[in-house]
Amino acid sequence: MPIDTAENGTADLAKAGEFLQLLRDGRPRTRAELAQVTGMARSTVASRVDTLLQLGYVAPVGDSTSTGGRPPSLFALNPDARVVIGADLGASHARAVLANLAGEVKAEFWEMLPISNGPEAVVGWLAQTIGRLLAEAGRTTNELAAIGVGLPGPVEFQTGRPVSPPIMPGWDGYDLPARLHQDYDVPVLVDNDVNIMALGEHKANLPTDQDIL
Repeated sequence: MPIDTAENGTADLAKAGEFLQLLRDGRPRTRAELAQVTGMARSTVASRVDTLLQLGYVAPVGDSTSTGGRPPSLFALNPDARVVIGADLGASHARAVLANLAGEVKAEFWEMLPISNGPEAVVGWLAQTIGRLLAEAGRTTNELAAIGVGLPGPVEFQTGRPVSPPIMPGWDGYDLPARLHQDYDVPVLVDNDVNIMALGEHKANLPTDQDIL
């Protein structure tokens, strides 16, 4: 079912983002547990959990053990509430994957495509491929939450624009997020591919090691 992406929903989700990150580990938690972990007031926790429930990002998964009175409800991430796109645009190839919120790949496409073909050709390919992946997975643009892109050169992260990339002729200063926003009204994050690989290694294998950040 498509999920509303209205501006007020996006703003509410931004406030509840900390809880969404906590629940991404798949472990069900109660409102009281979330309050203990975050240090927030129970009223704030209740409001933000309700926001995530309304947007479909989390779902009730039963009750916890009662210590007297009604058992507290458990909540967990609904991983298929939305999907995200990850794209690796390399020196000689382009790869895009569609995954759910738990990082499970639902569809992917890979092609030999030199980055030296220029931004319009390469990003045009990506825009079309995103539509292809959504269709293959049976999802709609309303269910797309974000797009992440890795590039083989320096990137100004705040703007998503390449900065004097040595092997990317024609890409210097190119507004990649603005180009993708022509087709997809979602956040677009762009970074150097090595930075992204380091973050992936941190998340997958070294979650408690801060030296990598």
